[in-house]
Amino acid sequence: MVRLISRLNILIVDLFVFLILLFYTAIYNKNLFIISIPYGRWGNRIMLFSYLISWAQKHNCQIINPSFAEYSEYFPYFKNNKLCFFPDEENNFIKILSLFSRHVNKAVKRLTLRKFKLPYCHIVDLENKYKNTNSLNIKSLINDKKIILFHGFLFGERDYTLVDSNRELLNYVFSFTKNINDRCFELRNNISFDKIIGVCMRQGDYKTYLDGKFYLNDSKYLELIKNLTSIFPEYGIFIACEELKVNFKPDNSIVSYQNPALNLCMLSKCDFLIGPPSTFLTWAAFYNNIEVCYIDNTNWNRDSYNFNVTSF
Repeated sequence: MVRLISRLNILIVDLFVFLILLFYTAIYNKNLFIISIPYGRWGNRIMLFSYLISWAQKHNCQIINPSFAEYSEYFPYFKNNKLCFFPDEENNFIKILSLFSRHVNKAVKRLTLRKFKLPYCHIVDLENKYKNTNSLNIKSLINDKKIILFHGFLFGERDYTLVDSNRELLNYVFSFTKNINDRCFELRNNISFDKIIGVCMRQGDYKTYLDGKFYLNDSKYLELIKNLTSIFPEYGIFIACEELKVNFKPDNSIVSYQNPALNLCMLSKCDFLIGPPSTFLTWAAFYNNIEVCYIDNTNWNRDSYNFNVTSF
């Protein structure tokens, strides 16, 4: 009985949050996109958010991405924006709603997973790897529904040209705080070269992902860096590493450990980037349109490396 009452109370909270959000769309005459369940980490989160921002710009919609608040301390745009609204508008409704951001975050997750259909609402399931994002007819969706809940990631084909056309806006929205930029400046001053190649060490789950196709162990990364310094003697090397490594100290290089915001920002300031394919590396390249060389465990050891502009 107690469990039943608890579930009923949660359902009431969820429906109340939904009605408030629906009320918002009616007052301001804007459809609402909500990233309801996050997928992955930094690169995946920012990449999905950037597509929704681009769609919102094109169709004059509003976005809520409450789970992104865990990264908000690194981005001035979201610093005092607890629900990570875009565009961040100053109105009393948003201010009041933000006071209950924790409840909103939990409610939209549960509403996405509930089996009953909500009126004026559509759930876009991006979890399916075979989902072709280009097949999403955003205009049709917002004509029929007021609230669109998104969860999962952007698998399949998608319209990068729309995101690329919003590059300046996205750079502004995802610009880093002064503290992160100052720390990048300090790292940059420790590299005694005018130009830098950024190396993104992507290990962790890559050891098993696709049978380890994109996994390189420490010794291979050391050899890769040795190759780079030999082929590009006029470049310094910056290495972004997600794991703390006590004995990983390649010559003539700067290694930054365990700080994704700092590493993402610093990689975006390099002249070239290299590493296994990842959304983290690709987003860093997007900031300043940096050319990238993607490698795997079959082609990392080369006599030459070709860098090209990337898309996502």
